[in-house]
Amino acid sequence: MKEELDSPLSEAEQKRVLEHPPVGTWAILAVYMVLFVLGWLYFWFGIFVPRGLVN
Repeated sequence: MKEELDSPLSEAEQKRVLEHPPVGTWAILAVYMVLFVLGWLYFWFGIFVPRGLVN
């Protein structure tokens, strides 16, 4: 028995949405990556490098 799911989108709108990549997801990932790299650079050059070599 197959149940039909009610969708607020028409068939054409569903097809149009599924044909395009998730641009918003890529934008969130790009922002996350930039923040991650900036955090890593802060730890490396702001904390580790100024303390010098391990004695």
